[in-house]
Amino acid sequence: RRAAPTEPLHCIYNLGLGVVAQGDKQVQLGSESIDYGPAQSMLTTIDLPVVSHITRASAREPFLGMGLTLDVRSVVQIASEMDMPQPRRDDACRGVSFEPLDAALLDALVRLVALLDEPKLAPRLAPLIQQEVVIRLLAGPHGPQLLPGGRAVLFTLAQAGETWDDARIVVQSLDGGARRVRVPVRRSKQP
Repeated sequence: RRAAPTEPLHCIYNLGLGVVAQGDKQVQLGSESIDYGPAQSMLTTIDLPVVSHITRASAREPFLGMGLTLDVRSVVQIASEMDMPQPRRDDACRGVSFEPLDAALLDALVRLVALLDEPKLAPRLAPLIQQEVVIRLLAGPHGPQLLPGGRAVLFTLAQAGETWDDARIVVQSLDGGARRVRVPVRRSKQP
């Protein structure tokens, strides 16, 4: 919640879903600027350095949004149990995708937020609703971004104690569970 536009902020977007309920936001990824607002959802599938800021907010109509971090193990498990449609050839894999927010996904997110008022039920119901969100993401327009090629999950992996310079982009196969490092980061050692 913000009552005024913000200055651009450099940050890392992790595997997760972002939704704006009111106001507008701008995300800059490299040289591309993307504006998004109500009735849109943003899915990030790998850790991305972005510059983002709220572009429309006021005391009368504050910016309202939420971010839901997704667990890669849960995504892999749920995806392996689903009968996923074959991806279209034009589904290019990007680290971030923006799609219209469908009513069923919005309903699940509203129920998840409503659990904040029910702390005794939240530990039992929140994981179930989070699973529903993942299922809806996989089955919906974000599915090709979450499952490039239809049978693997793309994510960023950093071991404990490593820096972002040591992170790797990994593909986790749904069929055999095998992981392949796709983009190892090679740092140059400074003397």
